[in-house]
Amino acid sequence: MLDYRLPLLPPQCSESAQTQRAVQSRPVSKCSPGRRPGPPSGLGWHALLRAPDRRLATLAVAVCWLLSLTSGASAELIVAYDGANSTDSLPASEFDPSITTLDLLRGSGLNSGSGSTYNSSGWTDEATDYLQWGWSSSPPINLTDLDLRYDRSGSGPTGLDIQLAVNGGAYQSIFVDADVMEAGEEALDIDLSGFLNVTSASFRLFGTGASSGTGTFDIEPLGGVTPDRGIVVNGVVVPEPSSVGLLLTGIPLALIARRRRFRSADRSHARS
Repeated sequence: MLDYRLPLLPPQCSESAQTQRAVQSRPVSKCSPGRRPGPPSGLGWHALLRAPDRRLATLAVAVCWLLSLTSGASAELIVAYDGANSTDSLPASEFDPSITTLDLLRGSGLNSGSGSTYNSSGWTDEATDYLQWGWSSSPPINLTDLDLRYDRSGSGPTGLDIQLAVNGGAYQSIFVDADVMEAGEEALDIDLSGFLNVTSASFRLFGTGASSGTGTFDIEPLGGVTPDRGIVVNGVVVPEPSSVGLLLTGIPLALIARRRRFRSADRSHARS
């Protein structure tokens, strides 16, 4: 009489291996006592790093981390001006240490006005009637948004057009306000996300529609913000290629070291 029972598995094999072989009804081979099973799905990165192909898993984690440096990074302040009045130019009050700032200044067609905030007169719709600010930097910057607060006198500019030139290119309009309020208003989250890998930026704010050359327009501090900030540009500094290259160079070394540790542990387990 033929015996259809499956042969007994060596004691080293796991219960899950016995079940799997019984379902498949295949000839049974000896299990390798030093081999570790792959991780069940859904256990996260820690389980993935214990998978049989640990080198590939570790590389995947490292690449995802490097990508998060730029794609998932939160926007930070790049440069800010507090809006204090000055008869000349106004230095940046806050800025990222990786940039070289440009002062907030008036075009040659404007004059300084009175008051405690950055006030300007002489708005006669000339090409030289503008406020300008910006910076240059060594690492590129991905811009995100612009915030500012402003107001005008009764005879000051009724409209404004903010333009931006990056990396030595031409100026292009990024924001228009056709009805500037005398009481003042805040323009928040002006979208700059289309300006990537910026190494130099120059903003110009043009005022139009003043009924008199003595009318004024001024930059004021944003409400509820400390310290005072009248103009704020936000963005993300992109890591320099040399920094990313250094990180990538370290990945293979880490993989080799990790592989050696696992091999040593496997040999010790096999001997025992």
